[in-house]
Amino acid sequence: MRKVIVSVALLLSIGVFTSATQVSVANAAPLKVKITSTNSKKRLKVKKVLKGLTSCSETCAAKVKLTLVTPLGNTTNKDSGILEANSIATVRFSLTRYGIKYLRTNYRKCRFKVRIRAKDVATGKVVKKNRTFRFYR
Repeated sequence: MRKVIVSVALLLSIGVFTSATQVSVANAAPLKVKITSTNSKKRLKVKKVLKGLTSCSETCAAKVKLTLVTPLGNTTNKDSGILEANSIATVRFSLTRYGIKYLRTNYRKCRFKVRIRAKDVATGKVVKKNRTFRFYR
């Protein structure tokens, strides 16, 4: 079986919301974690690079696990990094030419899972979130 995955990268973008206020630990709001696609839908387009967006409401240490589920088998990659408060991180999953061709012919049977485990830096509280995406041509 050929390798379907070339690389995975967790790229942290510059903070989108610059007016984040400091909140004391005692009155801190619960950590909120979001996972979405670039078009904010439940389906991803079959491309060379599969992208997902993640964000945290507070500064957190994030571990991301990406899984491509196919009838041939699953391919998993992991990455980790620190997300600033209210910033957006793009998780990328690159495919080989063989992987793109296989995904285009079997897109109805394949799924893309994104799992994130975020730990709040200030309080140490852990939040886990899963999201499964389907594909379209």
